[in-house]
Amino acid sequence: MLKPTFGVYSSVQTSSNSNLDFLRALAVLYVFFGHLTYFRGIYHLGPLNVVPIGFWGVLVFFVHTSLVLTLSLERQWNQLGGKKFFFIFMLRRCFRIFPASILAVSLIALFHFPQAVVEPGKFVGASMTLLNIV
Repeated sequence: MLKPTFGVYSSVQTSSNSNLDFLRALAVLYVFFGHLTYFRGIYHLGPLNVVPIGFWGVLVFFVHTSLVLTLSLERQWNQLGGKKFFFIFMLRRCFRIFPASILAVSLIALFHFPQAVVEPGKFVGASMTLLNIV
């Protein structure tokens, strides 16, 4: 019998859930397809308007991320309980996300990787100012 804990059924908690992997892959493909068609200037495939597909991918990815974070919160609540679970959760998130973002921005600035904005049929270069880096 499934027991609800913290608002989510505990049987979904497996870290290798193939449905979650499929949802993430689908979101990535939607976003990739959206970028590819936008870059090529393709807005319709027959009667199908393909412009919203990339936006749907972003929305699916947000839903996926929300579910995964909720499952992570639930695991910590069940392990720690009480008041300290939220602090530990936020601390773990900061140490997971913040160093990677600092590293990515630093490498882009250090090696002068090109930054660009995608417009139909071309990339428009972005300036590398200190304000943009920050």
